[in-house]
Amino acid sequence: MNEFDRRWQDCAARARQEVAGSIQVPVGFATRVWARWTARSKTASTAAWLNLSFRALVVATAALAVLAVTEFYKPSASSAFVPHLEDVVADVWRTL
Repeated sequence: MNEFDRRWQDCAARARQEVAGSIQVPVGFATRVWARWTARSKTASTAAWLNLSFRALVVATAALAVLAVTEFYKPSASSAFVPHLEDVVADVWRTL
């Protein structure tokens, strides 16, 4: 039997011998445990949401930057303010 098994058996034997009501729990112990657990879980969930929202913001900003650059360097000879050839031809036919 190794050391861990011997210690485990010893602790189990002592636990069986203890009287159930002999251990005194400090006043407010359950309240303190609950308060620490809720504070830790809120902090962890808030940190997770902040981390995820920051990552989403970075991804959205990068996507917008890529789209802006591709739109700026778009190989297009026409401008939005210059009418297209078919519009000009249609206007000429209307005036005739």
